[in-house]
Amino acid sequence: MMNFIVCLVVVSVPAVWFAVVVHRKSRRRILMSAPFPEAWSAILVRNLPPYARLPEALRLQLHGYINVFLAEKHFEGCGGQDITDEVKVTIAAQACLLLIGRDS
Repeated sequence: MMNFIVCLVVVSVPAVWFAVVVHRKSRRRILMSAPFPEAWSAILVRNLPPYARLPEALRLQLHGYINVFLAEKHFEGCGGQDITDEVKVTIAAQACLLLIGRDS
């Protein structure tokens, strides 16, 4: 009986891990192609100077990375700071700017 349980665990753990990874990749692929709000683009124009000089293909890639970042990260203000969309989008864009143009 103990061998059966060990075998079950040995087979189940990798299967669950694989399912989680596949689900995450699928979810990220959907987020990468999700529409990007026009208000967020305006925030990027104001707060991220390199954004205006990016070619359209890299802008779209940055939008996708920002969508994923914002879907997966939680923001919490310190000292009573209000966390607005402007704060979130600006932080996400600065972080994701490092990712554009790389092979996925």
